[in-house]
Amino acid sequence: MFKDKPVIKDIPMDMTEILTTYILDRQTVKATVNHNWKVIW
Repeated sequence: MFKDKPVIKDIPMDMTEILTTYILDRQTVKATVNHNWKVIW
């Protein structure tokens, strides 16, 4: 899907840091189910 595509913007941040910042900013994260993904194995 992204093969041979140019990098638009490189953000050198770990995903864990992004998630931590998001949760700390919002304090409460509402968990919902929308069935927009599945695990295939």
